[in-house]
Amino acid sequence: RLLRRLEGHGGAVWSVAWRGDGLWLASGSGDRTVRVWEAESGRLLRTLEGHTGWVLSVAWRGDGARLASGSNDKTVRVWDGESGRLVRTLEGHGDWVRSVAWRGDGARLASGSADRTVRVWDGESGRLLRTLEGHGDSVRSVAWRGDGARLAASCADGSMVIWDVERGERMATQWQFTDGAWLNQFPDQSYDGDAAGKSRLYFVDGWAAVPSRLYPELDRSQRGG
Repeated sequence: RLLRRLEGHGGAVWSVAWRGDGLWLASGSGDRTVRVWEAESGRLLRTLEGHTGWVLSVAWRGDGARLASGSNDKTVRVWDGESGRLVRTLEGHGDWVRSVAWRGDGARLASGSADRTVRVWDGESGRLLRTLEGHGDSVRSVAWRGDGARLAASCADGSMVIWDVERGERMATQWQFTDGAWLNQFPDQSYDGDAAGKSRLYFVDGWAAVPSRLYPELDRSQRGG
């Protein structure tokens, strides 16, 4: 059953995230604001303003002391989780920031962008530590592995890239097809996958590639920016 409806945003709500203790809920909207709600009562606690574009992603740091937001204004903003004060603005992406994610210990913050990069920032100082490049299309989502040693980025071309963040090395690129078949590409250009996934390979001048022209889920004309 529906417990409650939280209303007040003046545009589409693009992202929601619970604080770790479950007491507060954050929402990011096309009205350019982040709103923080008391989860039990549904009471609006504060409205965080500063973004100049849609807020597409919100994420709480594990301890709840910081809240990050990503926007199509090309910035990541970090807010004090208690007061709502803007702590810093992280700049450098060349296009929409579609996803933000804190590493489990809060020491790193990752952001994925339509500029086809993932940026990794120091969670405390905001210093840019790494720019991970080589994605085939807009990065739609980023997620840390539990131990923080790996970071996954999903892209608009239907692929998912796995990174060793400390080394800045791409571990693998995986395509998951709509029929359940899968295919991995490794940095040495070798491939692995199930039989159905491997059957999607073809060769041009000795190089293997995924024939996206045959599979609409990987066809640029079938996906957004």
